[in-house]
Amino acid sequence: MSSKILGVVMCAMLFAVGAFATSSIAKEQERKVIAASVHSGVETKQNPKFDYQSDSDSESGIERVKREAALASELAILKEKNLITAEFQSTFITVVIWALGVAVSIVLILVTASFFTSFKVHERDIKRIQEDYAAKLEVFNSEVDSKLERASREIDTKHEARSQQDLDRMLAHATEIRFQFDQFRTALEEKVSEMLKSAARAEVNFDKIQEHQLRTATEISRLEINIWELKKVPGNVLIASVEGLNSAIKRNDEWSIDNFVKKIKKVLTEDFVATQRQVTAFSVDFLSKCLEELRKSRPEEATEISTMLASCVQEKKEDS
Repeated sequence: MSSKILGVVMCAMLFAVGAFATSSIAKEQERKVIAASVHSGVETKQNPKFDYQSDSDSESGIERVKREAALASELAILKEKNLITAEFQSTFITVVIWALGVAVSIVLILVTASFFTSFKVHERDIKRIQEDYAAKLEVFNSEVDSKLERASREIDTKHEARSQQDLDRMLAHATEIRFQFDQFRTALEEKVSEMLKSAARAEVNFDKIQEHQLRTATEISRLEINIWELKKVPGNVLIASVEGLNSAIKRNDEWSIDNFVKKIKKVLTEDFVATQRQVTAFSVDFLSKCLEELRKSRPEEATEISTMLASCVQEKKEDS
């Protein structure tokens, strides 16, 4: 499932790169046309013609005017193409981002719901089997006690009349019943032990699924950071970095924690402190909650980021 999601993400990134390449080619064509137009104007200024009576000069001037008009028309068309390409690029990237978010959310919801449903059903089956075996064991104990009591009464009643052989037969029958009971109890204990082992394996699988979900969330945060950096939206880059840091802290992934902490420091320093950009209240609250978890393992870095965030908030108050 994760490989399919990553494949969709990579396809979206390739489409976005293709949109950027198309825009760059259109801009390069526009620059060539502008350069040709400027070069034609320079030649006209450097080589003026004053002999208005010459037919060849008049024809040359008319051709030059036509060429300049054609270049101006082509320049206008290329500008329109660039505008349409830019609008398409912005719309396409926005659609890709929303589609990725919706797809990943649906996948995570389905996987989680499926696991919890199977886990609850498995737990309910174990409980039902235990109750069933307990009921059967109680019935079997009642039958054994009834048979033993009946055998005892028969022995007491017919003790004088029966021979030693009949007494041995009754005792052998009681021993056989007890042996069957011991076998049934052993089988029941084995079944219960197997059920407990199965429940333990289910818990291990649940931990693996949680680890996989956190790893997927971390990779998605990295992709979102790259996309928002391409669109130059530092506020969303900061939020995506904080989301990735939360996932890395839950996984106890030191390498990812280092990367996201560096990214948060860089965004705050270059895009907020240096440019005096305002940090939204949502971003401040979201980052503050994340720093509470980071402070448990890395108090120095959490304090440094808190100081930078406070500086941004203080600059906002002074500007207001």
